[in-house]
Amino acid sequence: MPHGNTIKWTDEKVDRLKALLVSGESARAISDLLTDEFGAEVTMQSVQQAQYRYKLTRHLIEIDGDITYYTDASIPDDNYMIFSDCHAPYYDEVYLNRLLAIADKFKIVKAISAGDTLDMNFAKYF
Repeated sequence: MPHGNTIKWTDEKVDRLKALLVSGESARAISDLLTDEFGAEVTMQSVQQAQYRYKLTRHLIEIDGDITYYTDASIPDDNYMIFSDCHAPYYDEVYLNRLLAIADKFKIVKAISAGDTLDMNFAKYF
C-alpha cells in the first residue's frame, strides 16, 4: 500500500533493486516489496525507470560497457494487430476474413506479421 512519499534512489536502494531483479522478481512484486521496505511509494513505473536509468539487468554477470547487447524486446502500446501463419498463396479465407473483421470492429490500422506470411515451399528444393 502506498505511503504517500515517493522514493529517492540511493546507492543502497539501487543495490536492493538490483538484487531483486537478479532474483527474478517481477516489477509488480519489486514495487510492492520496496514500498514496504522503504516506507515510500515505489510504483512499477519507477522500478522500470530506475532499471533503465541505472542500467540494471537481470543478469548475474556484469556486462562490459564496450560490448553491444540487446535487452528484452517490448512492443509499445499502439493500435495494431499481430498475426502469423497466413502461408499465402495457400491462405485460409475464413482466417483472413476474421482478422479483417476484428481489425474493422476495433479500428485497427496497423499489422505486425509474426512470420509465415508467404508459403515458400518451392524454395526448399534450391
